[in-house]
Amino acid sequence: MPRLTDREAIGRPLLTRLYAQRLSDTLDTLGDDSSSSSSSSASSSGDDTSSDEEAIENTAKSLCLLYTKRFLNPRQRIRRSSSSLDICLDEYRVNRPDLFRKQARMYPSAFNSLCSYLSDDFVNPWRGREQIPVEYQVLVALKRFGKYGNGPGMDEISQWSGFGAAYARGI
Repeated sequence: MPRLTDREAIGRPLLTRLYAQRLSDTLDTLGDDSSSSSSSSASSSGDDTSSDEEAIENTAKSLCLLYTKRFLNPRQRIRRSSSSLDICLDEYRVNRPDLFRKQARMYPSAFNSLCSYLSDDFVNPWRGREQIPVEYQVLVALKRFGKYGNGPGMDEISQWSGFGAAYARGI
């Protein structure tokens, strides 16, 4: 069974209460029309009607407040910039491991272990240029591995990483 959102979990009982109140009000109205009553009972049922209408109005207001707010819970801001690679390594790896796992296809602790294992073995394929950090190389490679065949091409990978397409291809 699908999970209910917080909004649905709050809204369903309110709707049920509103429907029950409307049904009760309708049944009371039908019962009053079919039978004749004395003036004393009419005045007491008038008080009941006003409290029923007030309850219906309060429930309807609660539903309106629930569905007019876009976010029921406070939002968590996700930092964005031109280089998603930096955000992934600096922000997501430390503060948002769920988002890091979506990008790298591995947990941050496993990523850190892999990078520490490979840090001594990397060779710079670009003679004359400074070698980029191992974390960057591994993350770009993992991004490429995770998107093989059905994802972005080298242009999209280079835009995501902030490196040129040829440089990203050499990683």
